[in-house]
Amino acid sequence: MINDFDMTDPMNAPVRRMLREMGVRQDALSNEADLTLDLGLDSLDRIDLLVQLEIRYGIRIVDQDWHRLHTIRQMEHYVAEQIGRKLCLGQPVGQS
Repeated sequence: MINDFDMTDPMNAPVRRMLREMGVRQDALSNEADLTLDLGLDSLDRIDLLVQLEIRYGIRIVDQDWHRLHTIRQMEHYVAEQIGRKLCLGQPVGQS
């Protein structure tokens, strides 16, 4: 099980970590940064981020939710909520 979900350290939170791995500069990763407008992610980059988050944390991000998530803060809250649900149900989070 993956154990790198840490919302207490904002720069180490899952969405920011993934964005840094995708080459986004750390100084651009503010809470209100828009994935497309501020960070320059195109539709393929956004899909890549989605897939990486789903695989790493074993969550499912449904299309209707994905299209309403525009900022880092919105993404991190959504991912935290999905992981929290899994933990409450006693389900493993992420890759083994």
